[in-house]
Amino acid sequence: MGKGKSTKKGPSQALSNAAKALSLTTDAAKKTSPPSPPPPKGKEELELEKLVFGDLTGFQEALRVGLDEDEEERERKYIGVESSEGEDDEGGIKGNEDLNAVHDDELFFFDTGVSGAGERDVEGDLDLLSGEVVKAVGVREEEEEVPKPAWEDSDDERVVVSLMSQSKLKKYRETFTDDVVSGTDYIRRLRTQFERVYPVPAWAQTQSQQQESKHRRVGSDASGSEIGEDEDGEDTTTPSAAPLSDLLQSTSGYITRSTTATKLKPGHLNIIRLLDANLKSPAQSAATSLSFHPMYPILLTSGFDHTLRLYHIDAKTNPAVSSIYIPSVPITTAAFHSDGRRVFFSGRRPYYHIWDLETGTCERIARVFAHGKRVRSIEYFKLSPCGSYLAVLGAGGQVHILSASTAQWVATAHVDGQVVDFVWYNIGPTTGLTIANKAGELFEYDITARAISARWLDEGGVHTSKIALSGGANGDRFIAVGSNSGVVNIYDRTPIMKGTVEVGKQLKPIKALGHLVTRIGSLEFSPDGQVLAMASRAKKDALRLVHIPTCTVFSNWPTSATPLGKVETVAWARGGMLSVGNEAGKVRLWDIRP
Repeated sequence: MGKGKSTKKGPSQALSNAAKALSLTTDAAKKTSPPSPPPPKGKEELELEKLVFGDLTGFQEALRVGLDEDEEERERKYIGVESSEGEDDEGGIKGNEDLNAVHDDELFFFDTGVSGAGERDVEGDLDLLSGEVVKAVGVREEEEEVPKPAWEDSDDERVVVSLMSQSKLKKYRETFTDDVVSGTDYIRRLRTQFERVYPVPAWAQTQSQQQESKHRRVGSDASGSEIGEDEDGEDTTTPSAAPLSDLLQSTSGYITRSTTATKLKPGHLNIIRLLDANLKSPAQSAATSLSFHPMYPILLTSGFDHTLRLYHIDAKTNPAVSSIYIPSVPITTAAFHSDGRRVFFSGRRPYYHIWDLETGTCERIARVFAHGKRVRSIEYFKLSPCGSYLAVLGAGGQVHILSASTAQWVATAHVDGQVVDFVWYNIGPTTGLTIANKAGELFEYDITARAISARWLDEGGVHTSKIALSGGANGDRFIAVGSNSGVVNIYDRTPIMKGTVEVGKQLKPIKALGHLVTRIGSLEFSPDGQVLAMASRAKKDALRLVHIPTCTVFSNWPTSATPLGKVETVAWARGGMLSVGNEAGKVRLWDIRP
């Protein structure tokens, strides 16, 4: 009962305890002893590292060697051509030279060539083997001038395009006999046509292209150009605000076409459509106003998108010259001043702006007063031909006359009824306004006498909407009066200018034109007074041109295919150019020729 358990250990337990003790000793040794260094790299491992990661020492030495050697010497060494310094025929290395002393980059070279050039120049190789070494630098320069495409489609050569199959493809012909072309040639012609309409911008041109464009501009300036002419020496660069300032400070004009009046024949009109004025910089709203510069082929456009735009009308690309954005004013009226250096514009606001084209500054003319009262809106105005006055449509049958230079009030013309339109006239030294009210009454206001000098009635005039004076060589002799019914009456103002018209007398028109049936919104005489453009915005393609000497409408234009749209505004330029702005914001251009 008092016996205890035996404590004798067997051999297996002793071995287990010994193994544990050995394991603890090994772990302690690992923790206390430093790690053993890695074995040295073998020759094969070092060579493999050079191949994968490169050899910095060898690379630097190769650079030093490359700086000391000229291009031609390295070329002879690489391709094995015998040099003048005693190289033998075995690989271009001297027979007594040890290969171990030669750098790796001197043993081999990589011929990168040009991208896409898969053909070998056999003749060039033969020339090199015969000792005629070609300069590698010259080859690289030629490759930079004419870069190769990064990728070529083999199907381009198999595609065949007929240029006579469709009318829109005929413009890609280079000769009248061109018909079937390959896909590659068709792509080249498409690219050429695209760059003709949309030239490469200056920032994307290479140095050689910039020099070529500069030479073309110099040649074009030396020979002179005409609006609408088709020459190769066109200026493909887009003008900016800086050239506009230089242009306005010059003493010569762009317009080289003779402005001598050439009589147009009635019935048939020789008219050619030009490229849209705002094709490269389109408007975001309807065109509310158009105005041509009095001296240069520059067109001003405005719209409800708060932006004024200037275009250089060269009849080729019509580049945008400059623009200005006024966020607070949806622009309704804009016009060049007679000096050509300022632009007046306004909206439905009690102020207007003056844009100085020379300095680029825009001045806001606020607090416009008339009769001691502030003018509530300057939505519609017209500048006098002399440039001294600014006529502003007021309320309650009033037209306020301001000084164009100081914005001070000069006079106010009061008429009966609601004023719908007015226009400036010049009779010798006398300057005045012809004012029309809604009831068809017209008033002649003499600004010198500050009084109404004549008053007469439009025949059948109910709801008059627009008036215009002929100007030009006619000396404001003819006046056109449009109405809401679409009828346009043309009058001879000779009795009015002589002062022989009785007050309130109804005049007999020379001609009553009933070709339009909706409200007349635009009436504009050409600068020479030979053609009248009348249009209505209420109906699509509602525009007609009238031959004033005979008071007949031209029958051949516009046609059903003429892209007029709903006409919002019309403007003429010297030389017979017609501009039409429509509801979609397009500004069409046509050139009328004798």
